[in-house]
Amino acid sequence: MHPPTPITIAITDDNFIFLEGLYRSLNQCSEFKVVLRAEDCNELLHGLRSLSRAPDLCIMDIAMPDGYATLKLLKDEWPRTRVLILSATDNELSVIRTIKIGANGFLMKGSAPETLRQTLLDIFSNDHPDDFAKRHNYTSKEHILVQLSYTELELLYQLCTEKNSNQIAAEMQTSLKTFERCRNELFRKLGVTSRIGLVLFALNMGMVSGETPKNR
Repeated sequence: MHPPTPITIAITDDNFIFLEGLYRSLNQCSEFKVVLRAEDCNELLHGLRSLSRAPDLCIMDIAMPDGYATLKLLKDEWPRTRVLILSATDNELSVIRTIKIGANGFLMKGSAPETLRQTLLDIFSNDHPDDFAKRHNYTSKEHILVQLSYTELELLYQLCTEKNSNQIAAEMQTSLKTFERCRNELFRKLGVTSRIGLVLFALNMGMVSGETPKNR
């Protein structure tokens, strides 16, 4: 069943060829109308703010620079816009992070056009868009991580860098006291007693490589 009016969509990807292919594919569907194309996160946010009406849906590549921060900002400023995340990999940690921020769907790049079409229609017609998080079947490995809030996940990534406590607090735009409270809560939830323990946990979970955090 087609919606009575076209579903408005914003799309963003830093691969121009993929972006144009996605645009053409969506334009072939009478149910959709692409109202914004953006090649990076800044262009997406600027474009959204210039629209007289927020789009019904947004499709974005989470692997773009500042992808996670942009997704969070998008959900904060345009809560009625439902977001489909596209990714070249099905890294379960990427899925968890996007769920925590509020994504309404996750789809692999290279999926068939009909799969994309049906996924978008399902997201749009779902009266309870937050159900995406409830529908996700977590593995035992994910079960630990899904207990963490978005802020705790972000802090865990930050603690795997060479930044000191003051730098991390500034990066996360919080006070040192709040940083310390959140870090201590991480200690409790993950059963460790030091920053080294947190880093080892992240390494064992595959969240980071030996040098830099993944999926930043």
